[in-house]
Amino acid sequence: KWSVLYPQAWLPRVLNQDQKNLRFTAATGEFVEIIVQDNLQKQSLRDWYAGQSSDLDTANLKETVTKNNFQALWEKEGANTVYLTQEGAGTIYLMNYNIGGRTELNFGAIFKMMAESLTRSGI
Repeated sequence: KWSVLYPQAWLPRVLNQDQKNLRFTAATGEFVEIIVQDNLQKQSLRDWYAGQSSDLDTANLKETVTKNNFQALWEKEGANTVYLTQEGAGTIYLMNYNIGGRTELNFGAIFKMMAESLTRSGI
């Protein structure tokens, strides 16, 4: 039970039967996916991220708080992946901006707006 703002021209598509994961596609073929993952132990974002693989470097993460009070971990400045959660919530929202065959982020500001706009209901 979550929502996010996205450009009206982008096409939303459900990625799985439980309708938790969505893809928003621009006319250019670039897209933003939102993948919902369980965090049953309610770990901090940094601890959850580190626990995903022993090869992950947590030193290259930027922590922020969104306007809707989600903790956010950006993989690096200007990156195209962010992980979001709310304190005490058992859910992680992975937002990934896929540029396809392009060499740069055309919609970096839109991606950031989408991350900032994430809201959750039914907590």
